[in-house]
Amino acid sequence: MAQLHCASWRATYRGIVPDAYLDAMDVEDRARRYDFASPDPSAPATVLGVNWGGIVGFVTTSASRDPDGAGLGEICALYLHPEHVGRGSGAALLRAGLRALLAVGFTEATLWVLPENHRARRFYERQGFVADGTAKVFTLAGAEIPELRYRGSLLEA
Repeated sequence: MAQLHCASWRATYRGIVPDAYLDAMDVEDRARRYDFASPDPSAPATVLGVNWGGIVGFVTTSASRDPDGAGLGEICALYLHPEHVGRGSGAALLRAGLRALLAVGFTEATLWVLPENHRARRFYERQGFVADGTAKVFTLAGAEIPELRYRGSLLEA
């Protein structure tokens, strides 16, 4: 999963976030960040997309982490191996994540996307998500990176 995560970031964010950050991403370091054994029911949950060749992608969900997100679910991450982009795996994983949020009582969810990630923005818009006008900036490798928040209903997931 960590290998997929790094490969996805390098393919998706090249030219959007600092190349030096992407080039320095370390699979072993990324793997140490995952905690799939938490007994806390409010901890993020991850669904893997797999085929005969291994993991093709994953979606991670949780309650919204935003200060104004009470009562909302969140798609925290949705990443595909670059070889599987555009083949339907992303839509299937998103639906699985939305169903998981619905199963624990959420009826709406948010997600954050980089404004320059046009492919992802089109994808989320096709899935019924709409930019809600909320933006923020985070710092990565000394660069300020903007994000836009999208919001969507889970009732059609």
